Amino acid sequence: MAMMKRIPITLSMIFLLMAVSACTLIISPRPETAAIADTPAATETSAPPTDAPPPTDTLTPAPPTDAPADTPAPTDTSAPVAPTATATNFNPEGYTARQMATMTAAALGIFTPTAAPPADTATPRPAVSAPPTATPAAPPTATLPPPAPPPPANTGTSPTVTESSITINTADYESAFVPTAPDDPVYPYPRLDHARVGAPSPKTYRTIVLENRYTQLTILPDLGGRIYKWIDKTSGRNLFYQNPVITPTQWGNRGWWLATGGMEWALPTDEHGLSEASPWDFQTYQDGENAGVVLHNSEARTGLETEIIVSLDTEHNYFTVIPRIFNPNADPVSYKFWINGMFTLGAPTLTPGIEFVLPTDSVTIHSTGDPTLPQPGETMSWSVFNGRDFSRYDNWTNYLGVFAAPQARQNFMGAYNHSTNLGVARVFPADLMPGAKIFGVGDLDPALWTNDGSRYFELWGGLAPTFWDENTLNPGDWVTWQERWYAVGDMGGFRFANDEAALNLGLTADSVQVAAISTHPLAGTLILASNGAEVTRWGVSLSPAQPFRGSFSPPVSDVSTANWSLALVDTAGNTLATLGDAVTVANVSPPPAGSTPVPTSPAATPLPPATPAVNDGSLVWDPRLDELNIKLTRAQPEPGKPVYRLVAARYLDENESDNLHHIFMEVIDPYGRRMLNVPVVMAWADGQATAVTEDKPSPEYAANFPMYDYLGKYSAYVDGAPSDIVSGMGLPGHRHVSFLLTFQQQYP
Repeated sequence: MAMMKRIPITLSMIFLLMAVSACTLIISPRPETAAIADTPAATETSAPPTDAPPPTDTLTPAPPTDAPADTPAPTDTSAPVAPTATATNFNPEGYTARQMATMTAAALGIFTPTAAPPADTATPRPAVSAPPTATPAAPPTATLPPPAPPPPANTGTSPTVTESSITINTADYESAFVPTAPDDPVYPYPRLDHARVGAPSPKTYRTIVLENRYTQLTILPDLGGRIYKWIDKTSGRNLFYQNPVITPTQWGNRGWWLATGGMEWALPTDEHGLSEASPWDFQTYQDGENAGVVLHNSEARTGLETEIIVSLDTEHNYFTVIPRIFNPNADPVSYKFWINGMFTLGAPTLTPGIEFVLPTDSVTIHSTGDPTLPQPGETMSWSVFNGRDFSRYDNWTNYLGVFAAPQARQNFMGAYNHSTNLGVARVFPADLMPGAKIFGVGDLDPALWTNDGSRYFELWGGLAPTFWDENTLNPGDWVTWQERWYAVGDMGGFRFANDEAALNLGLTADSVQVAAISTHPLAGTLILASNGAEVTRWGVSLSPAQPFRGSFSPPVSDVSTANWSLALVDTAGNTLATLGDAVTVANVSPPPAGSTPVPTSPAATPLPPATPAVNDGSLVWDPRLDELNIKLTRAQPEPGKPVYRLVAARYLDENESDNLHHIFMEVIDPYGRRMLNVPVVMAWADGQATAVTEDKPSPEYAANFPMYDYLGKYSAYVDGAPSDIVSGMGLPGHRHVSFLLTFQQQYP
């Protein structure tokens, strides 16, 4: 083993440099880092909530869909490099997991590479084989024991990490392992005799649960260190596909692969790698601002040491992934590394309306069952080819996998489900992580990977542009980078994403539709420009749970004749995100509360039902609110000055709320028209949240807040002038209910 060099940097300097970490790839002699110790499994079963997001319209119409799953074919690899037996020097100084995470984060953008970045050494050579057409019949699913009560959800500000367990129906595949010989390209990993795979039965796995106020991640260290569940707490939904049974498919380099779901780390080969079914070591860390887990694997075929840090912080809904791959061998090692996420975006299986976000104009075919498309290894235009828009999964007829060609061109990719109004954004350094791939199963039979007919699609990111390319690490060198993944809420899709925000912009026949959502709470200004000149702006208050949607009708008959662009600017004048050409503005101060965009936006969206259309002094009050002891406190107005009066209050019980748990608020002027950019408040005993009313499409209310606490905890009112107050709201018996409130500006 080559002598490892130590990078001279003190821990105090490392902590100081944490703030300047960036999405940067490093190749360098490996610094000494900490050992990863086995952690005892907890016995409590973890089960996150499963609330549903509010149904809303989208910015652009979405056609219906069928859904996905992956179909890679085995490919030969180069002769294996002799693996090292153990990683005895992996942590010579005994650093803690928290220190290791800090060192890696500090290294991003700080340490100077001492070796050139890895070059692609292989010429693309499409190795095409048809997906399997048959598989042994799936045995019946065993009955799982009732789950234990879930632990209390993290609703505070500090992220947490806990260890627990989960029980999953799992086929007896380990008894069907077939040992391999040293001349086998997958040695020492076993192959599988599919005929000897036993029936599923409940099996308990250790879990690591990372959680903050927006996100909950469940990691399975015993199954390749994969992230198994990703709960978006603002909607209560799981973004990942979750196979109800863990059973081997006939795909993958070993001739089998576990289509478990979630996010897996594919190395050291293409497709799904070799170690996704192997146990990984781990160590957790937690402080007031961050919580995370350091996963570690000594890869058995190449001897590469892989460390993957998965973490959450206090303020953001994204989770950060920092992989680091080190070559401790005396010889160079050629390898492949891909991250694969399997998604349904808020449903047990794929639903109509899946839209892929792959910012490129050309893709390379990896595999397909569609005879109308180019062959594997050839390119086609993206997203429209022969009149079909392939960014819409509903337009697919067969399975298809494509890479961005010649490589990823932007620092983001993702997908959006127009049926659940929920999406995923991946933000990464495209110049250093050039591989970006999507895969959908099309017409493949779900019995190839599951026993309940469920489907999914895949988003891939890799260190090389395609599966046919390789990277090389010289002795003692290591490579690391940082990327972030986050949920995108109700904004009708997105066309741009970075680690601050996601933006959307779409055109109708006579209007421009815009939307924005942020990864952390922020106030600012959203600026719309036409041909580089500002035409309107909105003051916005954004958060992961509070997207903004608006529209603008220009004084021209055809909006398609202009080049539209969108910019999000914070209160200090910093441009946080742009979509389209850059927007230049002289003043970025948001409009005052209660004002409308200038020039005036189009007519307000029609209001939801049961809202008084005129100022007649009446009050629509759901009598069930009295049974819940909901109170109305009338404001004391000043003569000649406006007051906000409650004019309608409705209640949706657990059978009517569609699993939502929100306070919905509407604010109208004396003539019954929606008022925009008016601040509204939900308050509780020791805090409050503020939003602004937005021009959302009917039948949506202009603002909403999720509730997580019991009945009696919440009050709501309009800010900026005397307002009636509705108090005593919450979740009766923690059941999911909603309250719909309409306030009207009146002049006594």
